[in-house]
Amino acid sequence: LMPRLNLLEVLQGDHKVIKQGAIQTCELLARRLGRALEPYTVAWLPYILQILGQEGGSKPEVRQCCLEAMDAMMATASPAAIRRLLPRLVGTVEQESEGWRSRAAAVVWLGALTVAAPAFLRAHLGRVLPPLVSALGDAHGQVQQAARHALGRYGRVLRSPELVALLPILLDALADPPTHATKALERLLTTRFAHLVDGASLALLEPLLRRALLDRSAGAADNKRRAAQILANLATSLVDPIDLTPSLPSLLPALRDCLSDPVPLVRSTAARVLGMLVRRVAIEDGRSCPPIDSLLPNLLAELRGSGAVQKPLSPLNPQTSTNSKVDREGCAQALSETLAAFGPERIRLVLEAE
Repeated sequence: LMPRLNLLEVLQGDHKVIKQGAIQTCELLARRLGRALEPYTVAWLPYILQILGQEGGSKPEVRQCCLEAMDAMMATASPAAIRRLLPRLVGTVEQESEGWRSRAAAVVWLGALTVAAPAFLRAHLGRVLPPLVSALGDAHGQVQQAARHALGRYGRVLRSPELVALLPILLDALADPPTHATKALERLLTTRFAHLVDGASLALLEPLLRRALLDRSAGAADNKRRAAQILANLATSLVDPIDLTPSLPSLLPALRDCLSDPVPLVRSTAARVLGMLVRRVAIEDGRSCPPIDSLLPNLLAELRGSGAVQKPLSPLNPQTSTNSKVDREGCAQALSETLAAFGPERIRLVLEAE
């Protein structure tokens, strides 16, 4: 039956009326056949999203057909199908060239994963959350609204009751950091956590902490210290190293950037937190993590002034390392904290090598 219908070729065609009929057929088949239709669902979705973006504005009936077909497919999608659909959905949200209706629909679908596949989503939040957070600043208001609603639904997959209670404040901070970031960081810093912070909860905090650590606006020093202290609190006992490790490739370079901050208290706080992370992940848990493993050699290289170390670049931090006196002081503080975490044997080996 499916080869005879040839729906994929129709969806790629130019005849708008026939395409609308094909979309309605996709919806009917999804409702009738359920998961048996999954191989075709994965192939149809990109074209339905494309049709929604191109023709959904001028024809409300086309928009309605697309949304109903997508809902029918999502209702019966298995984790295996969602794993294959996820890259396309995330790519649609990230591509500004896509129509805003396509981006909004993809955001809605990503939010619907909290109901369709919460266990799968909990394991892949690091891939899903960044584009949703980015969509909060989209140029179109309806994409922003869809992103906020989708992120609000992610409270269902968070296991930390304290962070679930703070979710509205965190969403405000992610949507408008200059206005709400300070309040969110203060609330996080003063909250008494009685439960462990799981990986899904940490994935939600990661963009807020990273942005605060990389902030170079006037008066950003206080927020840098708050973010570093929050990370220190999380690293001590609130987050299992298994959940902490995936966030380190993003957060550790941001902490290293604070070592060149002109405010001494920011540098010392960042150095202390780096030492705590080394102790928690590499020493107590014995876990191998490339950002942690390369930290000590990079600090030594920068102190030698070899120029071999490039500081991490980001849209928030376009500067490069100048190896100034402030940089060297920050590196020295971080080196002392890191060596203290590794213990006397590592100190002896470093001194012998130098």
